[in-house]
Amino acid sequence: KLKLLNSINNLAGLEEIIRASDLSNANKEGECFVHVASGMGQLDVLKFLHFKGADLFRLDENSESGVHWAARQGHKDVIEFLHQRGLSLNTPNKAGDTPLHLAAKQGHSQTVDFLCKHGADKNRPNEVRSNFKFEIFI
Repeated sequence: KLKLLNSINNLAGLEEIIRASDLSNANKEGECFVHVASGMGQLDVLKFLHFKGADLFRLDENSESGVHWAARQGHKDVIEFLHQRGLSLNTPNKAGDTPLHLAAKQGHSQTVDFLCKHGADKNRPNEVRSNFKFEIFI
């Protein structure tokens, strides 16, 4: 059902899928609707999922939240929405990468700037002992 979200471009179609599924369902990697919508930058879909009671705090098997998924793709509007609802900008995934590390690795400078201005820890190293400043130059 998560693959279906990739092809949904309207909330009416999404509502039909949601009626037939459980919002807490995840695939074998622990990915749920919230993760996919966050990674795709589908803020309207994410707001709809939240309204329908989806768990915004759910982590996938890599200990990543929607904030990680959005940061990796540079979707700062999604990050802002999730952060306003209490999700941390400093939670590391299993590799020790925070959303700031992920945004920096992908070269999303506006997202890096947003994260830094909203409290992301610029000095926190990941598991290979690099901080986001190092990641920018990789």
